[in-house]
Amino acid sequence: MLNTLFASLFAMAFMIAAGYFAKKRNMVSEKTVKELSDVLLLILLPANILASSNREFSREMGLGIILTMAVSFSFYTLSMVISYLTMKAIRVPKEKFGASVTSIVFANSGFMGYPLCQSLFGGEGLLLATSYGAFYNPFMFTIGIHFFSDQTRKEGFSWKRVISPALVCCIVANILYFTQIKLPAPIISVCSSLGSAMTPLSMMVIGTGLVGVNIREVFSSSLSYLVCFMRLILMPLITYLGTALIGDAMPPVARQVCVVMAALPVGSLNVILSKKYGGNAEYANKTMIISMLLCPITMSLFLALPY
Repeated sequence: MLNTLFASLFAMAFMIAAGYFAKKRNMVSEKTVKELSDVLLLILLPANILASSNREFSREMGLGIILTMAVSFSFYTLSMVISYLTMKAIRVPKEKFGASVTSIVFANSGFMGYPLCQSLFGGEGLLLATSYGAFYNPFMFTIGIHFFSDQTRKEGFSWKRVISPALVCCIVANILYFTQIKLPAPIISVCSSLGSAMTPLSMMVIGTGLVGVNIREVFSSSLSYLVCFMRLILMPLITYLGTALIGDAMPPVARQVCVVMAALPVGSLNVILSKKYGGNAEYANKTMIISMLLCPITMSLFLALPY
């Protein structure tokens, strides 16, 4: 497992470097990066999720999906409470509060988590990972977003922000899997072909975000280290111990996927929302980069544990 992880992270590092080089050499613009991100989230990821449903049903896997979703709901609920109370207790400044809370709770699931779980565990890993990620948008855009500013609290609830193509395809994929309704072979073939571009494109998009970053300044925020500790160590540790309580009912691969998804680095959406709602986007970006640099070490430790 660790060999597979290191091989996957090594390959992803090269893809990230390719994205960095392309942006550094002005081969892509900010507009192009945004458009590629939309292609990834609106086309490639949904297609890959649908392709992952094309497998024979097993009772163990079906139970794994259900338990994974239960663990995910519990994780987002508990981590939201823990992060909020911690940031309140240490009196984090208002402009950093929202990004601190959401950085602990919401990881880089779409760009890194799904590709990594697919690399480590195959199609089953992707189906489990997207089932885990089904609660990402509902929690982020109902509770999480309200930590950023008074403006977000005034905007109110929006179904448009909660429901995404990936979420819809996750629901459809699970229905197809549990009912064993098979999509036509040409559709599965197209979805698989599109989905195969998900990993390299997502890594390159991550790489473009590193252009212009001053590495020395990245390590200047002490609060970032606390947030990274909670994101990379505390949250996956709680997940690991929590899933151990379920016992043999939870398939090992489902448990591993839950821990991997809980151990991912800070998500880029935290930086985007900080920019949009007047938070400290520079601090959010520093925290994200530190977590990305530390993630291979911490995740290796968690995957080396017995399952």
